[in-house]
Amino acid sequence: YVLRNAGALGVLTDGSKEFGLMTMSGSAYSISPLPNVVIAHEDYAQLNRLINRGVSPTLSGRIENTLGTTPVKQWNTVAEIRGSEWPDQVVILGAHLDSWDLGTGTTDNATGSMVVMEAARVIAASGLKPKRTIRFVLFSGEEQGLLGSVAYAAKHAAEMPNVQAVLVLDNGTGMITGQALQGRNQDAQLWQDLLAPVASLGASKVREANKGGTDHLAFTPYGVPGWNFDQEVRGYNHTHHSQVDTYDHAVPGDLMQASAVMAVTGFELANLPALLPRGPVTPVTPRTVLPPSPGLAKK
Repeated sequence: YVLRNAGALGVLTDGSKEFGLMTMSGSAYSISPLPNVVIAHEDYAQLNRLINRGVSPTLSGRIENTLGTTPVKQWNTVAEIRGSEWPDQVVILGAHLDSWDLGTGTTDNATGSMVVMEAARVIAASGLKPKRTIRFVLFSGEEQGLLGSVAYAAKHAAEMPNVQAVLVLDNGTGMITGQALQGRNQDAQLWQDLLAPVASLGASKVREANKGGTDHLAFTPYGVPGWNFDQEVRGYNHTHHSQVDTYDHAVPGDLMQASAVMAVTGFELANLPALLPRGPVTPVTPRTVLPPSPGLAKK
């Protein structure tokens, strides 16, 4: 028994465990070949229980969609604290502001956006002046294929050699536990040092791993060091892209901790004596939006 969603297959087997993959995903660059019906995690689990008890549930549904051909314009939201010594060199602290409309998008990624704004407030309120500019960016269109961050990086391509680093938060409401090195294993000691002032808050783990699927990836082809913080899960795999991604799942204490960690590490990067070594620069080619199915293509 298989239910397909826009991102994966969920297979109900012998009932040894229940799992819900029924979440909304997809983009103009990765179009599913078949229509998809998405249901809540809780409903999916109920179907699993019924089938395991020998009951064959009957499903009915009504789908009403509206398709348009006019592009939808979106904007990134940008603010900055100007650097006192090297204002043309920049540390970017970011998160994506858009979300799927199944819930209210709290853990994906309103919480990340909250943390970026709070980090900005904390640094400004401290009265401390970073040596490099710290730029706070809330990207749009992340869920459709990193559209906002890719467009931002392309528009500012000439500035990329002066971007010290990009730090992104995009894995839910959980506190920051540390950093995955994103292939830059030579930076292990750097991150141990950056996290040392906030280690007592629980952010101390540095690991060799790559994290994908979010906006720091838009900058790495330009050689910019980019990272997405590790976080406590706090039910993220259950809430994000789903009907239960709502305000009641936010954890205030974790968000306060994450704001402090982002503010401290971002400020430290802005004050390092030199720019970090660049990563490999790879060609950046415009992405191609896939066409609709032939039967749906409008002549």
